[in-house]
Amino acid sequence: MHPAVVVTSAYAWRLLVVGLFLWGVVWVADKLLVVLVPLAVAGLLARALWPVARLLRRRLAPAIASAVTLLGFVLVLVGGLGLVGWAVAGQVDELGPTLDRAVDDVTDWLVDDSPFDVTRDDVDGWREAAEEALPEVLTEQATATSGIVLAGEIVVGALLSLVVTFFLLKDG
Repeated sequence: MHPAVVVTSAYAWRLLVVGLFLWGVVWVADKLLVVLVPLAVAGLLARALWPVARLLRRRLAPAIASAVTLLGFVLVLVGGLGLVGWAVAGQVDELGPTLDRAVDDVTDWLVDDSPFDVTRDDVDGWREAAEEALPEVLTEQATATSGIVLAGEIVVGALLSLVVTFFLLKDG
């Protein structure tokens, strides 16, 4: 056998092994995503909250300092999200007319000013086709059970992140 064939086959075999290993790592990471993401979030939170916890540790026990730090973070987070939600809820009444006006502006631009040869009937046909297709796509993509599972994963992931963050802050 020619030496170039031997060398090429040796490299190809090694490349296949490396590719198989990487595929295995990605497969395992995909299966453990529900755990890995909360752990990564906990690490980031612990790093961000560590200065506050360290300051509180001068006067309080490590567990109490960690609990106070984490409770303060949760209160600030919930308060901030509440304020944003309140501000968004106040604007919901204006959202529908604003979107209708934006769609009408885009339609006018397409028909009157765009370089495309489009008539108003074409745009109306596209709009009707999109309105008919949207419920089918949403029904196929999002079932009630997948939404419930996703909500459960988010809640469990958030709780796991908070628990791990507590212990990372407590143990330094």
